[in-house]
Amino acid sequence: MGGITGVGGTVIDGGAPSSGGITGASGGTSSTGGTASVDGGAGGGTANVDGGTTPADGGAHRMRLFVTHDKWDGNLLGAANGADAGGEVTSGLAGGDWLCQISARGAGLGGNWIAWLSDSHENAIDRLKDVGPWYGLDGVELFANKAALTGDPLSAIDVDERGTLTDYAPWTGTHADGTATAFTCNDWRSNSPHDYGMCGYNTSTTDDKWSESVVPQCNNPYNLYCFEQ
Repeated sequence: MGGITGVGGTVIDGGAPSSGGITGASGGTSSTGGTASVDGGAGGGTANVDGGTTPADGGAHRMRLFVTHDKWDGNLLGAANGADAGGEVTSGLAGGDWLCQISARGAGLGGNWIAWLSDSHENAIDRLKDVGPWYGLDGVELFANKAALTGDPLSAIDVDERGTLTDYAPWTGTHADGTATAFTCNDWRSNSPHDYGMCGYNTSTTDDKWSESVVPQCNNPYNLYCFEQ
């Protein structure tokens, strides 16, 4: 990843930009691998993160949230419909959702998944049902409910679908309050260096930067946040 400059001028990775650099957001604040049970296998009524049950939970299921291991440029529509992904979607938002879905499927997670993305027609927060709390695949609670998505996560969203740590800046196109920014890579259909997309920073737990942190050019590859629904 090359030279991401965050809101306020903080360089996230210290690298040189590979295609003209990345500017801070203007005015913003800023395969497989099983999943463990939320309580590490103890009883007491907790459910496995991946939909299984511990002896005392009666089949409860806790909703999951991960950051993708793979990265894509801003043309999420093209990536989803490409030979590797095999989608048949008609919008960039649907492309992001499909990429979340196949990421989860490839890791054996099952479930239905929505990408935390906005475009010029729809806000990310309006795309999600209030089915929280959401937990990372390490069992750590991240958001208590939908209303909490307008604030900071309780912990870094840094575990990918494979259960490994991933430190990067996912595409969001979304302000800290869950509404769309002006930077959406032409509604997630562009990988041009002349277009820009808002990214969050997935290890941030303060200043709302998990969703609104940096604005890179759309020809650069970044991850996605995937919420189970």
